[in-house]
Amino acid sequence: MTQTQDEQRYVCRVCGYRNPDHNPFYSENGGPEYGICACCGRESGYEDTTPEAAEMNRRRWIQEGTKWFHPELKPENWDLAEQLRRIGVELKDYQTN
Repeated sequence: MTQTQDEQRYVCRVCGYRNPDHNPFYSENGGPEYGICACCGRESGYEDTTPEAAEMNRRRWIQEGTKWFHPELKPENWDLAEQLRRIGVELKDYQTN
């Protein structure tokens, strides 16, 4: 599924959480809005400034058990693998088994 540029503004680059009902993570020109992700708790424009920084923070969040920053916003049928695919990431690449 391809996302439009506008839809991508609402997706966390660390965990793939889509935030359509809240403020975007990124401005229309792609700059950060410095929003905190309700899922992984990372700040856009700070912890995702490069692909390497986003990957490092993603790995840390997964290793720490993928705890939600705002658990009350976690969807009942949440699927981590599906969420990560939103940003082109496969969960199996982060599993250590």
